[in-house]
Amino acid sequence: EIRLSLVGSEMCIRDRLYPLDCPIYVCPDDFTLLTSKVTYENLLSEPLLDISRSSLSDSVVAIKRACDVVGATLGLIISAPVMAVAAIAIKLKSPGPVFFTQERVGYHRKPFRIHKFRTMRVDAESDGPRLSSDYDPRVTEIGRVMRKYRLDELPNLWNVLRGDMSLVGPRPEREYFLARLHNEAPHCALLHQVRPGLTSLGMV
Repeated sequence: EIRLSLVGSEMCIRDRLYPLDCPIYVCPDDFTLLTSKVTYENLLSEPLLDISRSSLSDSVVAIKRACDVVGATLGLIISAPVMAVAAIAIKLKSPGPVFFTQERVGYHRKPFRIHKFRTMRVDAESDGPRLSSDYDPRVTEIGRVMRKYRLDELPNLWNVLRGDMSLVGPRPEREYFLARLHNEAPHCALLHQVRPGLTSLGMV
């Protein structure tokens, strides 16, 4: 448990603490006291704000999970014909497997296998992990269409049903890129306080 007053170089200290996954309490200013939920350990203690944990209550988390299960189940049923057509198209247009699985980092940094329709060549990362771009030559013809309409993400619904992901949340990433991202933006460690999502603000 670490308590900070966010001034000067202590901002840098805070950034270094984020990846440690430990409670970080700060002394809020008057505006934050009036507009946010601030916890008191006892009546004589100073008010503290935990900036290292998700603010979702247990009831909200339970409701969100229930919505995820219902939404993923309905999504899989409704999208089944679309996924069947997509699978056939991938098999006919590009040599290799229909589905693509990859290890991603999820809730509380727990790794899981994400499932997607394959949109790249089988040897797309023979030279090591690389981020994709709009005109990536590794993307197949059918894969380009699927990416445009996000059809390749439909198998993620199975991950949502399993509990690896949520319908809405930060997109999961690989450890290779997370390690580099955390060096530039340490606060990204907070993304693991919630389940990664099928869709996120960035995608919208």
